[in-house]
Amino acid sequence: MYCPVCRSEFLEGVIHCANCEVDLVGSIPDEDILASPEAMARALKGKELHAVMVGNHVALREAQRVLSNDGIPSVISGEAENTEVDPGMHARFFLMVEAQRLGDTARSFHHRAQQGLELEGLMVGEGAEPQLLADDRCPACGTPMADNANECPECGLFLGAS
Repeated sequence: MYCPVCRSEFLEGVIHCANCEVDLVGSIPDEDILASPEAMARALKGKELHAVMVGNHVALREAQRVLSNDGIPSVISGEAENTEVDPGMHARFFLMVEAQRLGDTARSFHHRAQQGLELEGLMVGEGAEPQLLADDRCPACGTPMADNANECPECGLFLGAS
């Protein structure tokens, strides 16, 4: 018997998961990879990932929630263990997505930025599609970018090492 929530296996005869307070099922259900950060991390393990944003954990968790709502799994990762951090500085966190989902991610962030502009009553061009640095602009907010920029100076979107 299995818990459909925590996915734990139980001995025969047990019918209820005391931790999750749900009835057990006969076979383990397919996991919804967008159900939790842990489920997304399991689904993305071993895949080619790219950083799309750098920031504090709270901001990245919100961005992860937005991407999850758009059907894009992501994982929050810390600095590499061998990276030196200046005294008094915190290690950076990165929001990582699968390489093949970079375009979807850019469109999701662009859509979110447009919604924010509309909410503030600012003009947004109709039908504007995000461009992946084709014209040296941030794909999320459209801010002009220097050729060697790794991160948008306006919204903080991590664009990768140049």
